[in-house]
Amino acid sequence: PKEFHSEFLDRLDHLAEDSPIVYRYRNEVAKADARSIWELGCDVAAWPYTQEPGALLAACASRVCYIYNPENAPQPTIRWLTEHSLDRVRLDGTSHWPTIDAADRLSAVLCEQFA
Repeated sequence: PKEFHSEFLDRLDHLAEDSPIVYRYRNEVAKADARSIWELGCDVAAWPYTQEPGALLAACASRVCYIYNPENAPQPTIRWLTEHSLDRVRLDGTSHWPTIDAADRLSAVLCEQFA
């Protein structure tokens, strides 16, 4: 776990060179327990082999709207979205964290979708 945590931080250091959002995330990951990061990494790595992306959302009884940027969404997610009729909104030009880098746009989309 400690080696994984260290290597993950190194990868984030590289990604953070061009992104203040990743830099902020990297600093939070640095504070995290190494074993927790390891277990999260294992879960993330296993997810696409044990779950169908989006299936949990599609099974929700309440209304769901998937908000995404195709530039940083995983290909299995994009493929799943094209095959299912889940409501969706593209939020082009945002990072993985639109709550940080596009809060006003995200808020407008949420108000429009769920008003």
